Amino acid sequence: MSATWNTLHGAPPRIIAHRGASGYRPEHTREAYELAAAQGADVVEPDLVMSRDGELFVRHEAGLAHSTDVATRPEFAARGRDIGGVRDWWICDFDAAEIATLRAIQPIPSRGTQYDGRCSILRFGELLDLAQQGGQRRGVPVIVDVEMKDPEFFAAHGLDMAAAVASELAERGLTGPAAPVWLESFDHAALANAYRRCGNRSFALFEHAPDVATMRELATWVSGATPPANWSSTGTCSTVAPIVPACASTPT
Repeated sequence: MSATWNTLHGAPPRIIAHRGASGYRPEHTREAYELAAAQGADVVEPDLVMSRDGELFVRHEAGLAHSTDVATRPEFAARGRDIGGVRDWWICDFDAAEIATLRAIQPIPSRGTQYDGRCSILRFGELLDLAQQGGQRRGVPVIVDVEMKDPEFFAAHGLDMAAAVASELAERGLTGPAAPVWLESFDHAALANAYRRCGNRSFALFEHAPDVATMRELATWVSGATPPANWSSTGTCSTVAPIVPACASTPT
């Protein structure tokens, strides 16, 4: 007897591994994503940041101190600096070859630190290859749901994240709406730039409730939108109600 799912179309929900199996291995590492695939994840969700020579790496923040051993490396001691009142070792101050020498640590120690120092810093291209190989073994694509992290920050340092993402996808034939790579960002201008370049399904993220005009414009090209988390806690039905028909009027 087949199960009936209480989803929009009755299909089984997709299991999304946020930063890989990040509760079991240091987040955003090859080991975390391999374990997520072995656990049956349908989708893996990486965040992307950029080195100063334009290489895309899978990390949650532009600062490296929280999730790597950079602060313990004497050769990089002088690289720490303040940006926006925050002192860190910023990935945009490192070449890809230097980042390759770092090792990941568990940013939430209560999850266990036994794998600290054992995992390298994953490049976006390596994750794409890993997902393709996993999909081939499974017979069903492993979708990569990419969040472009702080494109405006990297643009201020002369780095075009949208162009780099589109180039990486084109190199592997992973462009277009049917490709098993989705794009998402809080920066809708950068997301639109990436969408124009490669045509992959794109999802708008929000920190605050958008207005109807914004949703109408987004509905002409995005495949979906993620509402702010506080919608569920503040009961803003008066805000949500006019947005739903605005999107529904222009299906994508």
